[in-house]
Order: sequence, then structure tokens, then C-alpha cells
Amino acid sequence: MCPTTGINKLLYSDLSYKIIKIAFSIRNTYGPGHKETIYQRLFRENLKKDGINFEKEKRIEFYSSEGHLIGRYQPDFVVEDKIIVEIKAKKFLSKIDEEQLYYYLRNSKYEVGFLINFSTPKIYIKRIIYTNDHKPFLKDTDHTDVNTDNTDDTDANTDNTDDTDNRRSEYGPV
Repeated sequence: MCPTTGINKLLYSDLSYKIIKIAFSIRNTYGPGHKETIYQRLFRENLKKDGINFEKEKRIEFYSSEGHLIGRYQPDFVVEDKIIVEIKAKKFLSKIDEEQLYYYLRNSKYEVGFLINFSTPKIYIKRIIYTNDHKPFLKDTDHTDVNTDNTDDTDANTDNTDDTDNRRSEYGPV
């Protein structure tokens, strides 16, 4: 909530609206049941058509609490260097699918992410927020997300600690 106006303001509301509009447009035009790569290509095509900047499978560096590079994540899309978008084409999403996006947000500078599943009976869109004020590694260091070396692209394994206090979605705590 904004302290001066008392009005709730969505983080990146205009860009979020555009992402949701693209997702609904794809689903309404092509329906469910296609491969994930098909939906990713359609999403990429629509971002380009709408003049929205994005990076496909951008490498996001993962740091330990001591500031050491541990590994890298590669989400499906980073839109306008502000929002992470994960595209799925599954009949059912698991908790792991949602946690994957949550871990991307928790361990990077990005605060907003969308999980979009095109293959459920109704399109599934979840917007997750993890604000930077809950990320201790960002308070002390300015990490960039640019890969400047040719080190091993180790996948970062996540532990099963419970950080539900810091997660929010438009549906309340996750």
C-alpha cells in the first residue's frame, strides 16, 4: 500500500497487464493441448509484435548469502528486465512448478513472476511477488545478471526451507 495515498499499487501493473493479455490471446486463438515449446514461440512472437523487450532463457546468477556465485537459473522469459515468465503446458501443475518460479524470484533481483499454464481446462495464470527487501544478498552487494565468463552452468539446487512468510501472490500467501 502506498503510504501517502493509501492506494494499493501493483508492481509493474502495465507490463503485467500486457503479459496477461498476450497469454489470453494465445489461449483463445490456439487453445490447449500443444507442446510447451509451441506456447513459448507464440509468446515470443506476441512480445515482438507488441514491441515488448525480452530475453529468452536469460541466465540469472544465483548467489549464496556470502555473495559467492553458486550457479545459474534460466527462466523461459525475462520481460523488460523486470518480470520473469515461466510457460507450462501440463494437464496439472505440481507444487514444484510453482516453487521453481518462487526460487527464481527469491534468488535474483527480480520481484515479479508469472507462471502460465496453457494446457489446463481454463488457462492458469499465477502472479508471484517476492520483493527485494526480503533478499539479504541484494542489500550488501550489487549483483548483475550478465554472464561474463564461461564457467560451468551448474543448476542451482534448492533446499526445502519454508519461506512462505516472504512469498505473496494475488491469492494471498502461497
